Amino acid sequence: MTAHASTSRLLTRALVSVALFLVSSLGFAQVRETGQSQFAAGNDSRSLTVTGIGSVTTVPDNASFSVGVVTTNPSASVAVAENAARANQLFQILANNGIADEDMQTSYFNIYPVFDNGGQTLRHYQVTNTVSVRVRNIDGLGALLDQLIGAGANRLNGIQFLVSNAGELHDQAMRAAVQDARRTAELLAAEAGVTVGSVLGIFPNSNSNSGSYRYEDSASFDSSTPIAEGSATVRASVTIVFEIQ
Repeated sequence: MTAHASTSRLLTRALVSVALFLVSSLGFAQVRETGQSQFAAGNDSRSLTVTGIGSVTTVPDNASFSVGVVTTNPSASVAVAENAARANQLFQILANNGIADEDMQTSYFNIYPVFDNGGQTLRHYQVTNTVSVRVRNIDGLGALLDQLIGAGANRLNGIQFLVSNAGELHDQAMRAAVQDARRTAELLAAEAGVTVGSVLGIFPNSNSNSGSYRYEDSASFDSSTPIAEGSATVRASVTIVFEIQ
């Protein structure tokens, strides 16, 4: 037997051994995967998935709105000066009513030329200055709006009523949602002749309210500026998977 033939035979045996090892490993892996899938399927067939909803109703305790001044004049500098004078009055009124510096901020300022005759003739310059305001005591909101309008504010938009303890309210609503889910699961299980076991998974739903809450129930503006803040409802939803026995 030549050395070349002996070497070829050894290589062939080695390749066969490697191939057998790979087949065995693949088969073992497939068995393990199949076992896991069957186990998961078995768990799913003995589970109950329900969604619970919870809500908490409260009265808003603060508000936000935007107030502004729009001035026009053939002279841009005059329009800006007139606007600045009236805007300063608004800031002073806000400060006199206890609005903190961090609760009032210029949100929009614009100088815009207005033309006539198809854009050929300059008519005047329009200057807009808008301030975003947060009011943390809404008892005097109506009187504050009256003062702002009386001082020359000719833009008033987006009154929104909010709650300051939004996080606490959301937690309460979430607890109620969990209780609602368990109550529903126990009802369904009892009707089906089974019992509710341990919790297999809890999934808060993304459409639950969180963060800040805004309400625009009603607000009217006349000489007395009555304000009705209405009520605020915070809702939460959660899906829970229960084991059934």
